[in-house]
Amino acid sequence: MTKKATHKTCFILLFLFILLTGCSTKKASESAVSPEAEAVLNAMFTAPNDDLYSLDSSTVIGENSTADSENASVNSEKILENWNKLVGKYFETGRLEYFISTYGQTYLSEAAVNNTKIAVKDLSLIHI
Repeated sequence: MTKKATHKTCFILLFLFILLTGCSTKKASESAVSPEAEAVLNAMFTAPNDDLYSLDSSTVIGENSTADSENASVNSEKILENWNKLVGKYFETGRLEYFISTYGQTYLSEAAVNNTKIAVKDLSLIHI
């Protein structure tokens, strides 16, 4: 083999090695769900969970008495405390309340109203 052919062969082999190594390497952190995200998702999607959602913590405007509203307020505060203990450290200051009032209790409330059970079976991270 000539010197030029040897260099060319080495270059091609090095290029193929880099190409194959770069395409096949997958970091564990890229394919695994973080413990923080897993804790939040399990809290959201495991129902019924009386610690994180209760029908008694909700009121309908114009349909509840003052006593019912006060009880709902107390229950709501307890539920917020439970959420805070469970996953509060994973949220920016003040964002947990927003999360709970918008998305966090959606499945929990549906499960309570419809008397169904929800459980997380498998969590995986999919790159699109």
